[in-house]
Amino acid sequence: MKKFFTEIKWSVIFSVTAILWLFLEKATGFHDERINRYFFISLLFGIVYIIIYTLALREKRNTFYNGNITYKQAFISGAILTLLIAAISPLVQIIFHELIAPEFFTNAIANVVKTNPARKEFATGYFNLQSFISQGFLNILSLGIVASAAISFFIQTKKQN
Repeated sequence: MKKFFTEIKWSVIFSVTAILWLFLEKATGFHDERINRYFFISLLFGIVYIIIYTLALREKRNTFYNGNITYKQAFISGAILTLLIAAISPLVQIIFHELIAPEFFTNAIANVVKTNPARKEFATGYFNLQSFISQGFLNILSLGIVASAAISFFIQTKKQN
């Protein structure tokens, strides 16, 4: 367990940060009156995503590997972090849609129908808890692996033998 302490710690930090970000979105109206801009504001979380991954991999390098880490070691750490964040993501989605913004799906569907009434069936299929849990899980896996690969390149301090 000590071997993965950094990844566990940062997966919890990531998840709590995501929940705080969702509260911020809600407080600034992106789950209701500004829902037509929700997609764009949610993309900004990508900056936070990269910062958290960078901090996690730097901590792993400095504390577990005593300041020296290979690309492979950093990438594996990032992949483990990704798996842990993905495992927690359904809980984050439930907190979001049940506690923070239970009206989000209704508002999102209404926004789609307002701009294109013919897309109601699509919107109903897309904006629901099961869909968002699946999308969130898969997005975290794919983006996390890409982020791990890129950040590991910059975090590495020694070449693999």
